[in-house]
Amino acid sequence: MDIKEAYKVMQAECGIEVGDKVKVLRQWKNHEMGCGVFMHTSNNTGRPGIVKNVELSCISVDYSDGCGWDWFPFFALELVEKKEEKKEEKKEEEKMIEVDGKKYSEATLKEMIKAYSD
Repeated sequence: MDIKEAYKVMQAECGIEVGDKVKVLRQWKNHEMGCGVFMHTSNNTGRPGIVKNVELSCISVDYSDGCGWDWFPFFALELVEKKEEKKEEKKEEEKMIEVDGKKYSEATLKEMIKAYSD
């Protein structure tokens, strides 16, 4: 396995995904550890942002201060907070029961039986 392939494997295992909050940890050398990103001339160390895109050899981050975005190797980023997963409310499908050609929900039948027995 060459260094570029090794980088891709390590990035895939780093756990950083689109929507995660990250912070820039450090500068890096051009193509360090096989990454496909040239080092920025400006020092962005400490800047927070949100992952916009994950490519095979780099990660795109939108800066939280609204001043643009840049590409980074995974090892120059610190995962601050995972993206909040939206919990989809699972609406259970109501069981329908047919009685004399009419369909009733199971809950309705239970209410009817309870009312009748009272």
